[in-house]
Amino acid sequence: MFREFYAQRRNVDKIKEHTLRKDVSHIRQILKHCVETGLLPALPFIPKLDKIEHNPRRWLEADEWKRLQALSKERIKAASPNARLVQQRQDCHDFAMFMVHSMTRVGELEHLTFRDCQLVKNSQGVEALVCDVRHSKTGHRPNVVCMVGAASVYRRRKTVAVRRQIDVDQIGV
Repeated sequence: MFREFYAQRRNVDKIKEHTLRKDVSHIRQILKHCVETGLLPALPFIPKLDKIEHNPRRWLEADEWKRLQALSKERIKAASPNARLVQQRQDCHDFAMFMVHSMTRVGELEHLTFRDCQLVKNSQGVEALVCDVRHSKTGHRPNVVCMVGAASVYRRRKTVAVRRQIDVDQIGV
């Protein structure tokens, strides 16, 4: 019966081996529950699945990342009459740059504030960004050192935030 199930899912439903493993795992859990509650006398034999092939491909190749950055910059320029759209596209570009150059998780980046970060120079005089990641999947991660791209995004966004605050103070809001 399992072999028929495997054939149906592979050939008719066209699912991958990884999904089939998840399906079989769920079926196995249900059958174990049936054995524990006395509905089945014993767990039936479940034939092994094929091996899942390893996929070593990275998320983005270097040329794909460069193309993505260039396209993002073009889209920001193309949105120029609409200030709100320019800001949204710039935010998206900054988010992608910071994610790659800081190597943080999305949730960590969402909780990161300006006060959690500081710019420091290393012994070669290269400016780097050091972040204190408090809301991490693995707990508190102090002194996360980011690459130069994250430092440039931080510097630009901090400058814009300071300018906005000065404008707000001058208006008196």
